[in-house]
Amino acid sequence: MQNNNSDSEEDEIIAAAAAVIILAAQVPVRSCWVREWVGRRETHGAYATIVQELMNEDPQAYKQFVRMRYEHFRELEVLVDPLIRRQDTVMRQSIKPGERLAVTLRYLGSGSTFADLSPIFRIPARSIRDIVLDTCDALYTALADDYLKNKTVLVICQTAHLN
Repeated sequence: MQNNNSDSEEDEIIAAAAAVIILAAQVPVRSCWVREWVGRRETHGAYATIVQELMNEDPQAYKQFVRMRYEHFRELEVLVDPLIRRQDTVMRQSIKPGERLAVTLRYLGSGSTFADLSPIFRIPARSIRDIVLDTCDALYTALADDYLKNKTVLVICQTAHLN
């Protein structure tokens, strides 16, 4: 009878080991943290290549790409830099304020989708969405006091009567 008991225990151990092997084989392989093509953003992305080339070699094409002259771009960048700058981490480099601003201006000025801009700038579409929202908030914060006056009903009526 003891032999049957040990056979039964041995069968249970074998079954448990087989179950562990089967379950381990079913664990999905994790995807990488950053897709390889995205990882080359700093050397192959539009901001590192085309935007810099246009800025240095063809100011008219640069203006067409970001919808403003370089001097105005720099003024805006200085204003929003502290609001959109992100910290580098051990895992990855942050997307710099100039690139964040260029992505946002390209999105707003071109009518492209986040998915369209993703391979051009080598930034995932979800990140582009977040960048555009953050940068638009920063632009509003930086420019509202000087360019978006809070109009009262009286001012609106006076303006309407002048026209």
